[in-house]
Amino acid sequence: MIYKRGQTYWYKFTWSLKHRDGTSKSFLVRRSARTSSMKELFPVF
Repeated sequence: MIYKRGQTYWYKFTWSLKHRDGTSKSFLVRRSARTSSMKELFPVF
């Protein structure tokens, strides 16, 4: 997910892993994209 906090865009990714024994582990990554421009956020290759 990409969202804007103030004037800066941020990335937020969540995922979980389920092990064979039935336990699960969740992960969260929230980082600044370090840009306020949508064009810089999605570069065209």
